[in-house]
Amino acid sequence: MKQILFSFIIFLFFTANLPGQGNINFGNKLRLAESFERVGEYARAEQLYLELLQMQPFNSAIVQSLNKLYLNQKDYSKSVEFLTSRIKTNPVDITLYGLLGNTYYIQGEYKTAFDSWEDGIQKNPGAANTYKILSNFAVESRAFDKAAEFLNRGKEIVNDPKMFAYDLGFIYSTTMKFSKAAEEYCNLLLIEPQQLQVIKSRINQYIESPGAADQTFNVALRFSEENSSPVFLDLLSFLYVKTGELDLAFEAAVKYDERSAQSGNYLFLFAQEVFRSGYYDLAAKSFKYLVEKYPASAYYAQSRIYYTNSLEKELERTEVFKWKPFEFPDSSGSWKYNDVASSYSELIELFGNSEPANAARFGLADILFLRKNNPGKAYELYRTIFDKYPFSSAAVPSGFRLAEIDIRNGNIESAKLYLEKVIAHRKSSPDEKISAKYFLSNLMFKNGEFNPATQILEEVANNLKNENANDAIGRLMLIKMSQADSSTLQIYANALKLADEMKFEAALEKFSALAENDGLMFLNEYSALGKSQMLVGLGRYQEALTSLKSLYLENQFSLLGDKALLFEADIYYYGLNEPENAQKSLNYLLEKFPNSLYLDISREKINLYSSNVKKRVI
Repeated sequence: MKQILFSFIIFLFFTANLPGQGNINFGNKLRLAESFERVGEYARAEQLYLELLQMQPFNSAIVQSLNKLYLNQKDYSKSVEFLTSRIKTNPVDITLYGLLGNTYYIQGEYKTAFDSWEDGIQKNPGAANTYKILSNFAVESRAFDKAAEFLNRGKEIVNDPKMFAYDLGFIYSTTMKFSKAAEEYCNLLLIEPQQLQVIKSRINQYIESPGAADQTFNVALRFSEENSSPVFLDLLSFLYVKTGELDLAFEAAVKYDERSAQSGNYLFLFAQEVFRSGYYDLAAKSFKYLVEKYPASAYYAQSRIYYTNSLEKELERTEVFKWKPFEFPDSSGSWKYNDVASSYSELIELFGNSEPANAARFGLADILFLRKNNPGKAYELYRTIFDKYPFSSAAVPSGFRLAEIDIRNGNIESAKLYLEKVIAHRKSSPDEKISAKYFLSNLMFKNGEFNPATQILEEVANNLKNENANDAIGRLMLIKMSQADSSTLQIYANALKLADEMKFEAALEKFSALAENDGLMFLNEYSALGKSQMLVGLGRYQEALTSLKSLYLENQFSLLGDKALLFEADIYYYGLNEPENAQKSLNYLLEKFPNSLYLDISREKINLYSSNVKKRVI
């Protein structure tokens, strides 16, 4: 390989010296110099860089490349000699003073470095860029105090604070001087309030550092008290949310909305943002205020929907974690959703045939289906949305839900029809279409239509960004490895169908028979996993563990050993409340399956299991 590279370099050398090549000659010679530098032929690289400078004496990029070559060799005296000679030739080039200062700084000659940068400033002290350029060189050497000094001098001389605010804010936050960073950003807001979103982004980068939140908040509060501009109230509401002071965040947002005469417009955007960030209590409080304070607002309908949805999301946060792949419906805690369901019903009556009404229909249907185990009434609502309001944003999700209920009830042909409609639906996103195809292939598989299912699975497997791609790959592998025995594959498919219909005992019987058949190769692995899932659904955890251990202890070349260990860890942690055994399972997964697709999720679970976070599970 090294010989090939050297031959290529020699080729470039000869082509670089062909006469009459002009810019081509320069480009080839530059590439050749870089190649020599990469392979450690520094003397040849230096010679070529010097020749390039003869061709283009004021090419700053070549100057910096040659100086970098000297620095990489720690030949600091040569760097100083070279840059000093360049300054004599071109004394107004500020970058030369910056480079020279950096060389001195690397050697520990800090005063000489500062003097070099100062010489550069004196060449054009009235230009703002002079201070910014030399400050950047100081930052590169991590001489942050000197960099800040240059910027502050530039700010005073050119009388344009906004030109330096972001650079100073960065330097101050990097050196843990958060009050000074906040001062720069707040002073900029006084001049250009429209910079608020950029400033929020900058603050967000350091706000979690020790002491940053308090220092930044104190400065923002002072500016808010000393200035009438409402922009500081917006900044304060942002900081309150970041520090968990949600009631104060709400008060600041209301004050901003009133002081800036927004009539609820700002508060609606604020409420949306905290909703997206998962602060559902604060979102509900904000949307409720909007509904009561501004009943004539253009955002009234959306606020009503968001308010109810926020209440629902907050309830979901306190729910038990659904960790079982298959489980019987549990409506024991559904009473908590009664008020939310009533609110959705009121909204349907209030908004009639509008989009807010469809959002409420979908919300109510989800409560009936997922919380209250009333799929019949939910089905009617989903079907109303899907059939009567095809342009609603809730139409496609309703199509998926209709198929899900049909599958649970064993109405496979109806489920297929709805999935096909979702695939053809004009409102379906590309990702939704792929997901619908995956679920359709599942139905075909469970119905014994293996060839059509394979064609669809191949399409899903090629869309690696879709969440179902890995499962599609696994299903394809299973079909191809079991094609010779389609009757046995059909038994496995029937077992999956029974599991979908929550007939766990019947499914367990079929999975068990297949899992005990050693002659089935990979199909018995999938069946052993299915058997374990049915046992967990029936609450028989110890039996499930025994079934899973056969997948990774008895089979040296198991396809599903890592997936079995991941499921085993969940059983220990959630089912048996044995976090130490859960961690052992995951550590064994990391050790035995170093190329597993589940490495990242295993590490995340290890962190969860080792924490003191309270868990509520069934």
